[in-house]
This record gives sequence, structure tokens and C-alpha cells, in this order.
Amino acid sequence: MNNMGEIVHLLETGCHAWRCGNDQEGVSNFQRACLEWLEHMDQAEGSTEEEWSTISTLVSLLDNVMDLLRSQDIVVATDVLEWRVIPFLRSCE
Repeated sequence: MNNMGEIVHLLETGCHAWRCGNDQEGVSNFQRACLEWLEHMDQAEGSTEEEWSTISTLVSLLDNVMDLLRSQDIVVATDVLEWRVIPFLRSCE
């Protein structure tokens, strides 16, 4: 599975866990997805301007999710992940 595919899988699994009330599993999968994404970023050296634009958009989306998680609004954070972040990542595959 490519890196983006693994990230999407982890986010989907985390969202499902959150929707089922398993906050610990949701957080664990979100953290693993973030680590995978950081690894992907490490490999993105020398990326084109278009690729950096994609990265910038994703950073903005994830920043929004982090703000929501900090305020403990897991339902809205999960909505943002499912309706904005995951589709965006799929479009990048």
C-alpha cells in the first residue's frame, strides 16, 4: 500500500472508532496517520510547486482538525476528516 493509501486507511479506521465511541483507538489511528504523513513529507524534498500547494492545503485541513480535537469536539473533527481530509487525500493518490 502506498503512503497516502496507508494514511487514508488509518484515518478511516480512526473515524470509525470515534463514531463507535472508542476514543483511544481513534486517537491512536489519528496519531499513526500523522506519523505516516510526516514520513511522506520527509520524502517530499524537491517537490514541485504544485505538490507543495497540495501539502499546504493538507496542513491547513489538519490544523483545523487539531484545533477541534484540542477543544474536544471529536464529532466535528471526525466530520472534517471524513468529508474533507480523506477525500482530499484520495484525490492525491
